[in-house]
Amino acid sequence: MNLSLLVVMPAVVLFLGNCATTVRSHSGNDTEAAVAEISRYCKDDPVVGFGTISASSAGEKVTGSIDVLYSGRDSFNVVLYSPFGASVGSLVSREDSIVVDLGQQHQIVALTDTFTSGLLPWGGALHCNEVVRAVTGQIFYCDSLTKLTPEKIITTGFRTIYIWKVGGGTFKAAFSRWHGRLRYVEITTVHGNSGVYTMRFESFSSLRARFITIEADDRNYFSIEFERLRQN
Repeated sequence: MNLSLLVVMPAVVLFLGNCATTVRSHSGNDTEAAVAEISRYCKDDPVVGFGTISASSAGEKVTGSIDVLYSGRDSFNVVLYSPFGASVGSLVSREDSIVVDLGQQHQIVALTDTFTSGLLPWGGALHCNEVVRAVTGQIFYCDSLTKLTPEKIITTGFRTIYIWKVGGGTFKAAFSRWHGRLRYVEITTVHGNSGVYTMRFESFSSLRARFITIEADDRNYFSIEFERLRQN
């Protein structure tokens, strides 16, 4: 197996399956509190992280590790390693672009551009900035949430789930009903004929999400579980 697949793929996204009812009577204060909590994890703070990754490209699965050094979208370095410690890929900032090295592939992609599915099977058509923020555990679209009313607010026995329409997709955030803690955020984006992509953020630290998945489908995905994550 080509170990460069490590960088081209996130673990199966978990879907809501509980019996639920839609509630339309939540107050504006509840929504404001939810957005404020989500926004804590949208801050563009510098971080250093190390973790494990699992990935699948066209059903071929690999595992490895990841090192992240992030000082801003214009200053970051992400390196992927095989289980044996060999470097198999990297994403490195350079001015307003990303230098992507994956096995035999070497490309420079502008931060404002999108990736191709040939380069990132789990994230083709996603904007570079979206991928950079996702792999560093940083939620995005928070600015949009402050201007929008949730499309739905759903309650289950254990969760309160807010759903916003953002752009051509949805932004879903689930909170514990007992202590108000953010449990997960799931962002689904539709990119024309390129497909639907889902990013999921969960297991939150004081800085970032510790567990992140990016999924195109159940055969093309990429996940990170940070073991160490601290402010740089």
